[in-house]
Amino acid sequence: MTEQQIIETVCNVYCVDFVTVNNTCRKIHIVEVRHAVAYFVKEYKKTALVSIGKLFTPIRHHSTVINSIKTYKNLIYSDAYTRNQAIKIRKILNKLNNNFNNIKI
Repeated sequence: MTEQQIIETVCNVYCVDFVTVNNTCRKIHIVEVRHAVAYFVKEYKKTALVSIGKLFTPIRHHSTVINSIKTYKNLIYSDAYTRNQAIKIRKILNKLNNNFNNIKI
């Protein structure tokens, strides 16, 4: 599974395109998608925080990525909508990950 697949999955579940997410907009529903992208890329790819920050334009500092991941974790526990979205995303990513792992070379 690639970072691009994770980004596309998160954006599809939230019904937002990455062009919208990948800007400086500070509307809460857009910011939440950016947080989700950082959270799931870190969870599924174990990518370095600096590399996650480079997925966005303008580049996000690693401390911003840390804050995004922490904020999204807190939202999962405190907000039912975010928790349901995270469950949907996790199901899709687990399915993609299983398909990816089952490919024989």
